[in-house]
Amino acid sequence: ALGTEALGMEALGMETATGLVLFDVCSGRGITAVLLSFWFPWARIVMLDSNGAMDLQHVRARPNIVFHHVDLYGESAVEAIRKECRGPDASFAAAQKQCQNVVVGVHLCGALSPRLIDLAFGLDEIDGLVLCPCCIKGQLGGDCRRAAKARGCTPYTVLCETFRNVCESELAAANASNWSTGLMPSSHSTEGTSLPPRSQSPAAAAHWTEDNRLQSDSQPE
Repeated sequence: ALGTEALGMEALGMETATGLVLFDVCSGRGITAVLLSFWFPWARIVMLDSNGAMDLQHVRARPNIVFHHVDLYGESAVEAIRKECRGPDASFAAAQKQCQNVVVGVHLCGALSPRLIDLAFGLDEIDGLVLCPCCIKGQLGGDCRRAAKARGCTPYTVLCETFRNVCESELAAANASNWSTGLMPSSHSTEGTSLPPRSQSPAAAAHWTEDNRLQSDSQPE
């Protein structure tokens, strides 16, 4: 269950945060979004999905849910996220100075999980990431299965550790960059729509996958 405890909202002081925006990435027909809309009735729930032909009448019954038809690997996803973070009017934009924007990915398959990590760390507007990866496919899946066999654990354990290592590396790099320039971490400051170059392709995570998988290989279970 993705309640406030599972999402880490209580620890972040966000369980009743004004201006909270939750992005249900690759939302499908909105099971997670609808649940979030009940758990966080004060929040704005934003569904993002590549299928624009879904019947979403059941979602329209919830007043705090909106849907955007986007390509997660393209500029449309970036533009939709930034649009929702800015809000519909000036009063909302003013409130956004103290709001929290969190991307949520539940059961993301294949390269969608690395892409969500890229979005979370590539967009200054995003304050938090909740990721629950799903199936293990492609080269990364094969790497995870081989590492899991060598370690005597499940491939999913290696997959989650890999993504955790990636997030920790991103945080460490961001903190090092901020301290070296004398700046504290900030949010809501990036202009334009483009992400860093490595974040613009479905294969964007390929260059760090191997390094982080090897880190997972060397860790005890």
